Amino acid sequence: MASSKRKALSLSERMDVIKRLEEDESQASVAKNYGVHPSAISRILKQKDQIIDAWQNDNLERKRNRTGKVEDVEEALLRWFSQARSRQLPVSGPLLMEKVNMLAEGLGLTEFRATVGWLECWKERNNIKFKKQHGEKQEKAQMRIYYIYSTISFYHEQMAA
Repeated sequence: MASSKRKALSLSERMDVIKRLEEDESQASVAKNYGVHPSAISRILKQKDQIIDAWQNDNLERKRNRTGKVEDVEEALLRWFSQARSRQLPVSGPLLMEKVNMLAEGLGLTEFRATVGWLECWKERNNIKFKKQHGEKQEKAQMRIYYIYSTISFYHEQMAA
């Protein structure tokens, strides 16, 4: 008996499936084209609204929509990150980890500690890449370290107050 591998379609592939089905292509031909079972195409059609919503907001190459273990903290960190980037403030991994630890502590989650692995997964879930922003100047290493520590202490003081 031949074993078959399970195939997961990315979000962009699922949107393509929806588009092809809206153009009156049969579910069987779409399934054959993507190498999946026709029931997978039927499931995509049933989840059309959720897929369209995710397509407008998420990373298009994700195959599974997994959430983090502390969604409230992650959502707050994403808002903080967006505000910092809109103000063209340089944000680094260690700064994000310190900020998320402070947010978790503020929400009473004393057992949560951000790790490098957690940060990488969070960045992937939210499609965040650390690239130099337009107009961001090269800074000396000591200036960056001073800025990071002063920002952390400033936010820590605000959280304590």
